[in-house]
Amino acid sequence: MEKTKQLEAPTWVTIDNGYFGLRGRPSAKLMALLPSMGCTHIVTVQGSREKAEIVGESAKTHGMEWINIPLDNAQPLNYTQIESMLEKLKLICEAIESGGHVLIHCAAGLHRTGMIGNLVLLYMGLSPSVALDKIREARTQTADDVCEHRLQVGQAFVKLCGTRSNPTPLEIIKSEVAQKGDQFLVEPVRRNKAGGKQKRQDTGTIPQKRLRKGGK
Repeated sequence: MEKTKQLEAPTWVTIDNGYFGLRGRPSAKLMALLPSMGCTHIVTVQGSREKAEIVGESAKTHGMEWINIPLDNAQPLNYTQIESMLEKLKLICEAIESGGHVLIHCAAGLHRTGMIGNLVLLYMGLSPSVALDKIREARTQTADDVCEHRLQVGQAFVKLCGTRSNPTPLEIIKSEVAQKGDQFLVEPVRRNKAGGKQKRQDTGTIPQKRLRKGGK
């Protein structure tokens, strides 16, 4: 049953002229099947230490385009990553706008996948609530587990960079990046070793619970 589930087709969600899907890292067997499931583009949100290039080589072998966003962990983006992220976002948006089926994945398909999937949708002009609905439609587990602070990364990103149809001038973005350097767009959440609860590093306030359907 588990092996069958690993080979299930993504749930394709309509965005603009195209589609997007979310999942954990596809196996070699699934990579071979994805083109027959409609997939045209793979977005791998993993770094070299997770051997992301293996997915890239497989995508090329099976006739799919590959876009790599090399994040080694699920911490929020920092300002030094903004310009490269903008370039990747443009490629993803172009793929969707041209009618492509874009599959976004990390390792488990939860934290990084949810953070970047949400960022893509906000950059394309969707509201935060609609973006989360789309994520839930694509993969319920991702919507449940992504956590609020990772969704706030997308909101902070578009506040600075604008959207696909209404971008912020690049010189303004560059100026902000130069000032903020490697600061996070949103403060990451750390584990409190004493109590085991997640707290924000800067304020110590407990973040919102995972975004279960119907939860606040």
